[in-house]
Amino acid sequence: MLAAPDQSDQKRIILSADGITLQNEDEAGTVIASGSWRWESVRSADSTDRFVFIVLVNWKVFLIPRQYFRADNEVDNFIGIVRTMKARVRGSGQESDRAKARRVAPWGLLGIIPNVGAIAGVVLLILGIIYKSRKLIIIAVADILFTIVFWAAFLCWIFFGVLHSSQVIGAEKQLAQGMLNTVFKSVEFYKLQHGHYPDNLEQVEDSRGFVIISDPLPHRGLHLKPVEFYYQKTGDKYWLFSVGEDGVAFTADDIYPTMNPDDSTKFGLRLR
Repeated sequence: MLAAPDQSDQKRIILSADGITLQNEDEAGTVIASGSWRWESVRSADSTDRFVFIVLVNWKVFLIPRQYFRADNEVDNFIGIVRTMKARVRGSGQESDRAKARRVAPWGLLGIIPNVGAIAGVVLLILGIIYKSRKLIIIAVADILFTIVFWAAFLCWIFFGVLHSSQVIGAEKQLAQGMLNTVFKSVEFYKLQHGHYPDNLEQVEDSRGFVIISDPLPHRGLHLKPVEFYYQKTGDKYWLFSVGEDGVAFTADDIYPTMNPDDSTKFGLRLR
């Protein structure tokens, strides 16, 4: 019961589990007006030197003169009860972080889809950190790792299964053979022009791309640095060949330009 000092105006405020009820009573105690607010509609409660006020979620303010309370501790108790009930109801109405984590965890199934799963994993990882959910973080990391493992396995299959297939290797050997034949002719033509063989293959390389001196075989796969065909001038003779897949000169897989052995005396090319 709250009452003005002259007792001419009496107000009763009832705090219940549902909310706040305000009743205006006459001197005989008869209720002449009433109103109520549920705890969900209460935003805050506080006091000043003159008033105790309750702010509602629609920003309406209900003022209670401090003189209606018999002592300051009643003001403190009243405000404390309002804040406690408001926080309790609002907290129970909000979804906990653990519940939120459980709700979004099924999205981890997207992890079985490469790339999409990685994106989902990043999102779940952020949410796992926000919600402090170890389970969600584990799911997120698993989604990201699945995409990484998938692409690693795919690249290994491409490298070992496709690039190293007999068909691809055979095609590259044919390519190397054709390129060597072109370089061989260019070296011999260089001698006709200059009277001696070139000191290196850069001297016969054609900037227009008609003569290519890069060997396509020894730098297959992960070796990205270009390797030239093996060339060594020895007096009026020279060595010219592809070092093959092993990248080592003078081994069984070396590939030489095509030349009729009967013409070996006409050219400076050495053949094993």
